[in-house]
Amino acid sequence: MAGSFKLIGANDKVVSSVHTPSESGLGNLPGLVAYTHSLETGTPLLEFFADETGSIDQNINASGSGTLLTVHDGGDTTLWTANTEAGTWDFASTTQANTGSQSIELGTRNGDTASFTWPSPGDLFIGGFTSLRGYIFVTSWPNSGSKDVTIQLHLNGASIGTSVNLSAYIDTSLQDTWQLFEIPLVEFQTVSSSFDAVWVSMVDAGQGAAPSGFLDDIAFVQAGTGGVTTFKIQPPLDEVWVINRIKWTSVATNSSIKPSEFFGIAGLTNGYQLAFRSKKGTLSSFTAQNFFDIARFANTTIDIISGTNSIYEVYFDIAGELQTLDGAKEQSIELIVRDDLSSMTEFVAAMQGYSRKIV
Repeated sequence: MAGSFKLIGANDKVVSSVHTPSESGLGNLPGLVAYTHSLETGTPLLEFFADETGSIDQNINASGSGTLLTVHDGGDTTLWTANTEAGTWDFASTTQANTGSQSIELGTRNGDTASFTWPSPGDLFIGGFTSLRGYIFVTSWPNSGSKDVTIQLHLNGASIGTSVNLSAYIDTSLQDTWQLFEIPLVEFQTVSSSFDAVWVSMVDAGQGAAPSGFLDDIAFVQAGTGGVTTFKIQPPLDEVWVINRIKWTSVATNSSIKPSEFFGIAGLTNGYQLAFRSKKGTLSSFTAQNFFDIARFANTTIDIISGTNSIYEVYFDIAGELQTLDGAKEQSIELIVRDDLSSMTEFVAAMQGYSRKIV
């Protein structure tokens, strides 16, 4: 069709754009197609999750923690200066310990805050670290009201950037066991180039008690020293992707699905994470240590093709509210390997969806 035009209603003034089938990506439909609203079309996508080097192979050993600058280990050793800013905190509880014999018992009320201050002269350079990691032992995390533990960087007694909700990096339903959390420093969204303290605060709004538990082995991971490995997909800044499904494929020696295993290998210590991120922070995250953890998520299907080396296939249909990735908002989906998966013969993940276009 030579050119394009619009139909405008005589009475209601509704505008109807007219497109040829080829313009609309609907070449199999005869004649003209008219819409009173924008037409959404899509280009199919099939992308593999890849790390920063472009590798898609997730059967790697990511059990190392990297080179750490330890903040606090429950008082087993003398590290950063711990102080109670509000409420009640026990910085040397002997009830639980991830390592050593002591840990930090969380505050008990909304607004209870603990600070950990760098004890040496001078400030720390943010660019020298990639993440803040630690371990949490959750004993209770009520669903009523708004409950969380927030972490924020400080400099000279003032907060910098934004606080981060710890619930975005742990499984709050996984209780009475130690679990690793690792927060990329970019999540704190600070424009300051340095910091000298970390503050931890309790959030307890609404009915029910505050979360309860213990923290241990809080540390900063030095840049370029390894540790966990992130595989991700993210659209270009000028594109919007709609992701319907994630598929994991693994080759392992076991020929049956065991709830206590992870794709045919022993259950994980730190757990494998699926996270939905945006420029403003983490939208949602899930942690799996074994097949039972995977199976309990909604919209999950697990298949196995048995043989000398069995092929495991896991399909996860993404909930509608998490399907859209806007490149301009730096939205992405991340898969984070935090254990030794090198005994798998193969382990990759791909996404299925389309690149959205409005005509």
